[in-house]
Amino acid sequence: MIMRRLSTSIRKQDWFTVLIEMLIVILGVYLGIQLGNWNEANRNNTRLIGALERLEGEVRTNMDIASDLIAIIEEEQDERVVALEVLQSCTADAAQMDALNVAITSTIRDYAPSFIDNSFSELLGRDELLDLLSSEFRQVMGGYRGQLTEDQDQFNTNFNLMWMDHLIRSPMVGVDFEGEEGSPRLVLATGIEEACADPRFQVQLLTTVSFIMGLRLRAERFVEESEAFLASIQSERGAL
Repeated sequence: MIMRRLSTSIRKQDWFTVLIEMLIVILGVYLGIQLGNWNEANRNNTRLIGALERLEGEVRTNMDIASDLIAIIEEEQDERVVALEVLQSCTADAAQMDALNVAITSTIRDYAPSFIDNSFSELLGRDELLDLLSSEFRQVMGGYRGQLTEDQDQFNTNFNLMWMDHLIRSPMVGVDFEGEEGSPRLVLATGIEEACADPRFQVQLLTTVSFIMGLRLRAERFVEESEAFLASIQSERGAL
């Protein structure tokens, strides 16, 4: 319609009307482009908020995984302490021997957590979303993801190294098929005096326990770093 009026005005050489109608056309095109950009920006902003919410959920899940690992390790921590004391004193009553056997059995648990990082991949693969994030948050996010990858690698490496010279390889460790609640468990298959006289057994027990405690310390540090990163996510999301 407006193009027809514009053609008519040109034929009549009504230049003022031509100018006005051209401005209307240009303004319409400009407003259309701006509206499209605004709609796309709103969609990206909504996508980014959703991505940050999913990222926060994954961080919380990873924190739960690490916290569960800490809880598992702490369950038999007292027994591991008693086991080391027994090897130092080379004497043990029935309760101490039971604690030693609990400590031995605890060394075969699965101490290798598996973290998730799908939301990191989602964000890092979308430049239009990254551009909406502050430079400070992008730096924090990159640092945390690098730490997450390193921690996952170290958990796996330490767990595998632990099994290379694990206590279970000692000939002094056997299986009690009539353990508590009828469940088989690992036990010291010799007397405590014989175990104390075997430096290999002592090294294997100490090494295995040390690896487990090292995993606990790394998990505790991971939870602390995750809590700080959660605060950064919430702050960034609040600023959008």
